[in-house]
Formats: sequence, C-alpha cells, structure tokens
Amino acid sequence: MSDYPSRLIPASGYAIVDSVRLMEQSGLWLIRHVESGQTQFLGNTRTLNPDCITIQSDHLRDLSNNLLGVFLTDDVCFGIEKHAYDAYCCAWDGIEKCEVPSDGEYFRDEGRGCYFIPVDSLLKDNIEIVNAADGSTETFHFKILHTPTKCNYWHISIRVYDGTDNEVSTLDVSKGKKKRIWKTVKDYLVTSIVKTEIDCEPAILDKAIYCRQ
Repeated sequence: MSDYPSRLIPASGYAIVDSVRLMEQSGLWLIRHVESGQTQFLGNTRTLNPDCITIQSDHLRDLSNNLLGVFLTDDVCFGIEKHAYDAYCCAWDGIEKCEVPSDGEYFRDEGRGCYFIPVDSLLKDNIEIVNAADGSTETFHFKILHTPTKCNYWHISIRVYDGTDNEVSTLDVSKGKKKRIWKTVKDYLVTSIVKTEIDCEPAILDKAIYCRQ
C-alpha cells in the first residue's frame, strides 16, 4: 500500500492560486530539499549545515520549493521515480483528477535535508545590481507563483523580476547579463534570506485562497 502523502495531491475543489493573493498572505514559509548525497548536518542535529546550500544560478529562472503548512517538513523525503516522472511531476491544469503514486512510482529518502525561506523577507527585499560599464543601478525583486504538479499541489516557484516587473528570462539582454543577474540574486538569497531553521510558527495558507467557492 502506498504511503505517499495523499494530502499532497490536488484535491477536488482545489484551484490554482492567483499569485497576487498568494503573496498578500503574511507569515508563509517555503521549504526546499537537499539531496542526501549533498547533505551535512550540524553536530548530532537535523539542522542543515549552511555549506550544503548551493543553488545553481540558472535555477533562479524557476526555483522549485514547497509551501509549508499542509506540506510538512518530513515530506521532503518523498520523490518520484524517474520512470514515473512524466506522469506525476508535470503541471496540474487545475481540473484533472490526480491519483496518489503507487508503490514503485515513488521513493522515500530519509537522508535528504532541507532549508527554509520566509516569504515575507523574500518579497520585501530589493536587490540592486550596479552596471560595471557605466555605474548605473538596476533593481530586481522576487515573486512566488503557485505551480502545482500532479503529485504536489503545494509546489511553489520563485522567479526574479526587474524594476518594471519583467521576468529576467524574458528580458532583451544577453545570456551573459541574465546569468550575472541570477548569480547576484542567488548569492543574496543564500546569504541574506535562506534559513536552516524556522524561527517562528509558519502561517497556514487560507483555504479561501485555494478552495473553489
């Protein structure tokens, strides 16, 4: 019998959450896993060593996280097997009925670690990047978007936008400049926002935001 958490599956009556409404609720936290082969803990605790937090810069095109609440810290240990990835990790369209992965379609890896991102801090901060050529300054900021999959309704994407709300991957600039933006923003995220522990009680997403009326 499958022990994959059925509460992670998009349920009848759920809707894809509007990004504006999602970002309006305060106190939310995101969680992101670190694979077991890359995980180190501090002493005899389950607190992740900060040295394990090594986000690749180009992941800031669309950085995958999960919204804490219904999704629990222990749920990071669940993953989908490669042969079943296309069936369960594709985007949920907001309508299709989804099934719980069966035995053999998912795995459980207790060696995974995780870190946390307080959404209020993520959305509050602007990152200024100085253009080395002329000394001008550009400002960038984060947004979160609800991007549910068939196996995880609570999947959230972090993306980066410029001062006029254009997502970085859509900008008419060179690939090199985009990479420099993502690297600067990634470094800021890791050093100034990411936490290895939760230091306050996470808010639970209001059901009125994600349940159809």
